[in-house]
Amino acid sequence: MPKPGHQNKAPGPSGLLFAKSILDFYRNPIHLFSNLYNKYGGIVRMEGMSYCAHLLTQPEHIKYVLQDNAKNYRLSGIFDETAPVVGKGLTTNNGSSWLKQRRMVQTAFNHKHIHTYSETIISTSEDGLRQWEKFTTSNEPLNIDSEVCSINLRILGRLLFTVEFVDGDPFLDALAVVRKVTIENARSIIQLPINRRFGEAVKLLDDFTYGRIAQRRNGESHIDILSMLMEATDESGNGMTDIELHDEIMTLFFAAYEDVANALSWTWYLFAQNPEIETKLRAEIREVIGDRPPTASDLRNMPYLSMTANEVLRLYPTTWSLLREAIDEDEIGGFHIPAGSTLMFDLYLTHRLPEYWETPEQFDPERFSPERSAGRPRFAYFPFGGGPRQCIGNELALIEFKLILARMIQLYQVTLVSKPPIQMNALSSLQPRGGVWVHVTPVGR
Repeated sequence: MPKPGHQNKAPGPSGLLFAKSILDFYRNPIHLFSNLYNKYGGIVRMEGMSYCAHLLTQPEHIKYVLQDNAKNYRLSGIFDETAPVVGKGLTTNNGSSWLKQRRMVQTAFNHKHIHTYSETIISTSEDGLRQWEKFTTSNEPLNIDSEVCSINLRILGRLLFTVEFVDGDPFLDALAVVRKVTIENARSIIQLPINRRFGEAVKLLDDFTYGRIAQRRNGESHIDILSMLMEATDESGNGMTDIELHDEIMTLFFAAYEDVANALSWTWYLFAQNPEIETKLRAEIREVIGDRPPTASDLRNMPYLSMTANEVLRLYPTTWSLLREAIDEDEIGGFHIPAGSTLMFDLYLTHRLPEYWETPEQFDPERFSPERSAGRPRFAYFPFGGGPRQCIGNELALIEFKLILARMIQLYQVTLVSKPPIQMNALSSLQPRGGVWVHVTPVGR
């Protein structure tokens, strides 16, 4: 702990430069963080008025905050913007109540359930991908981002509460409204008033979710995540209340809304510029499973598919930033961290640091081979976070990403229509600005 009067502050912008940094953040946060790193180094302090934040880029410092001394770092208050929707779910809660909930929710993501969940992913994505045949006959382009997002929301509906969502469903429309408003508020310098449309959307989501919980309390039975959560108990044998169930279900829906769609969009963007990698992946898939739909058990026999997924998430991590807030003062890398300071992690930046990644801008899946991964620091690559708060659904998300990608490759040849370079929207996730538009042609035609 630093001694009073001998507090070594990290370098960084202050005064007018800090004010400019705030404006630059809202314009292009990834560009800002890259410039700050290049100018000031691995730990950057941003300070102005009553605000203090630190950008951490080095794996050992990130590991210290997320894992080694995680008890001193809670979720940033910015996540409170989602509280009207998700309540005190895992992404907004802190302290002992969070730990109790984490242990209970973890039971629904036990590896023994993955086979059942993957069957839902396979059947739902098959239905959705087959509908793309209409684009092949009309020769119209499709936006991978929006089309896969639609498939993903149907998957979530089935996984979470065995509901068959369709495009234009009032629940999905309401979810889109609250996500848009909460993201805008979280990024706004001025606190925006909550409008009536937002309130109506939250009520619709609440009524729907509590209605599903009530049906289960009254004896309706399904094999889904809601049922798993209702069966979970804490150390005292107590289950979740209706409010806790609602908060965790909405948290999962909120968190998993678009990440798989964004990841697949960036994948095909990268394939368009690196066709030899797509060709190699097609060959692996053809050799291992032929034309039949993939299963979760097939994935272990397709290492190049796993390496490709990892490399996509290195270059375009869907969750591109993480935030923590220091509870007590601390010291990191020889610099003082005051209590209340915000700690910021830019995954996009850390995933491209040349001291950990050879030719970091190159799309090279084989950098994730066991041989080339040996000795790489754990937090040089952390697309799902790490430590006690690592994304609880990371295994399931990766399985969905890989299963849908494998089936897309089996069914279609994909040609990029969007003109590169495609710019990034660094919002709650790393989105391709304007989407990724492609032509699809059935394989073999």
